Amino acid sequence: MTILTAKNISAGFGGTNLFEDVNFSVSEGDRIGLLGNNGSGKSTLLKIITGKFPMDSGELITSQGFSVALLNQEVPDLEGTVYENMAMGISGGEYLSRWHKMDHNKSSHELSELQMEIDTRNLWETDTKLNEIATKLGLDVDADTKKLSGGFKRKVLLGKALVSQPSLLLLDEPTNHLDIPSILKLEELIYKFQGAVFFVTHDRAFLRRISNKIMEIDLGRMNIWNMSYGDYLKRRESLMESEKKHLDRFQKKIQREEQWLHKGISARRTRNEGRLRNLLKMREEWKSRRRERKEAGFSLENKNYGGKIALRCENVDFSWGDKKIINNFSTIVMKGDKIGVVGANGTGKTTLLKVLLGDLSPETGNIKHGSNLRVIYSDQLRTAIDDNKSLKNNICEGTDMVEVNGKLKHVISYLREFMFRPEQMDSPAGILSGGERARLALAKLFLMETNFLVLDEPTNDLDLETLEHLESLCVNFSGTVILVSHDREFLNNVAAATFYLDGTGNVMEFAGGYDDIFWQLDENPEKTEKKQIKQPKRTREKTKRSYREEEEYKILPEQIASMENEHMELVNLIQDPVFYERRGHEIQDITAKMQKIEKELEVLYERWVELSEYDN
Repeated sequence: MTILTAKNISAGFGGTNLFEDVNFSVSEGDRIGLLGNNGSGKSTLLKIITGKFPMDSGELITSQGFSVALLNQEVPDLEGTVYENMAMGISGGEYLSRWHKMDHNKSSHELSELQMEIDTRNLWETDTKLNEIATKLGLDVDADTKKLSGGFKRKVLLGKALVSQPSLLLLDEPTNHLDIPSILKLEELIYKFQGAVFFVTHDRAFLRRISNKIMEIDLGRMNIWNMSYGDYLKRRESLMESEKKHLDRFQKKIQREEQWLHKGISARRTRNEGRLRNLLKMREEWKSRRRERKEAGFSLENKNYGGKIALRCENVDFSWGDKKIINNFSTIVMKGDKIGVVGANGTGKTTLLKVLLGDLSPETGNIKHGSNLRVIYSDQLRTAIDDNKSLKNNICEGTDMVEVNGKLKHVISYLREFMFRPEQMDSPAGILSGGERARLALAKLFLMETNFLVLDEPTNDLDLETLEHLESLCVNFSGTVILVSHDREFLNNVAAATFYLDGTGNVMEFAGGYDDIFWQLDENPEKTEKKQIKQPKRTREKTKRSYREEEEYKILPEQIASMENEHMELVNLIQDPVFYERRGHEIQDITAKMQKIEKELEVLYERWVELSEYDN
């Protein structure tokens, strides 16, 4: 049954439309992921559906009894208890709030009247529902919301939206500020939610698990894909290939902007292949170093690696009062390592970083830093953006050139990599959306003289296109990266190793990203949540590679690199305009060969991951 229909909706600011003539419908049971670049109008569309933002033209048609609730991206100041705030989402919730605060053991006329009012309004079942939702979200209903962190305030607002049981639940970046266990709980709640869900998120793992329909705002138009996010990615890749072939065929005739688009499509594929190749190499190096530590002892690494060490940590302990944060932790981080840090909120991720970087002194143990470390915290950067300066002057005031990896590049070309258009270059940074501001901060970050990046939730507010670019920047960055993130897919795509904090002081090391933790860990506090949402569990009957598998494992990286080089040669060939003049008749055969190589590469990647699970 259709509960909402949008007809020819247009909206914008100051005469410039964000989108035009948008048409779509929402049915019961829909789980719609709304995609689009930062500034494309995703949050605006959600506000139009709630009636909080006027549309320039068009109409919304709703079913009888339709109701909607919105979880905003921003977290406002809250007052009162958790219960009182959640009850605000219910008609008659003020009666439940009064009842909840009263002493039920003392009989009074006010208590009797309140009971009758709640009986009349049939609110007792709602009270039970409210308490159930609060428990699942890990909320204390009597807690003062003023004292809660940003993540817990978002949980309160989410609980308020869920308890109202709307026909349509709108979620704008619902995973922001939530740790991974909380995100898993959120996924479970949405699975059980009986209404439709329409959500904007940068969390690709969340998109994969939740969505059964994708809507995408692209250049002011709405594209609708009646499929899951995983199937959408496959279909989009196919369309991009078709578009690329079309642009190649008519390369001599296309305009400059189309040429830029053509390069962008090719660059994305090249970027992803290069990122994966580098990531595989880094993970293998990390696994090799762990084996050396087990077999030959800690001192061996100091002898072998010398000046290549960024920091080393030996038998470190740290506590806050009676709470043990770090318990006898030892590790070595090499220059160039990419390390993820994972754990529930409150387990000590930020404390671990401060201890490792010397901002806090360990109670016992030693931490030594390598020479010439230049550390930059990413959370310092957004405040470094000057709203009164143009985008260009925020990056390189007084010149048009920037230095990237030792080479000069024009600032317009550089900012295009972060999805900024040439006409934006002279606009003040103060008019940027939150996501665009995050992109500008990243562009500034990767021009700074640093060899040690500490990224604290770097994926917040970024669109999916920028996330892919950030992944490549991190993996290909020559320095060391330590990143704290609750974005599971980002960790899978970037981290050569992951530090997992279990909340009792143990800091465990795992080669690989988030998923690799659960392939290698026998017991952990998050396994229950993963079972509840029916995530696939990987098991192994053996722990070591056979002799034949070990030989295969050694040559796989060379095979992958060789095939990627062959693929890239074909890409470069068909991008050459001269090719179409002399060998245009070969395009079909070459395209078929490229597709064959891509399929073979996919098999090799999967085999490498499979064999890398065993710790020989």
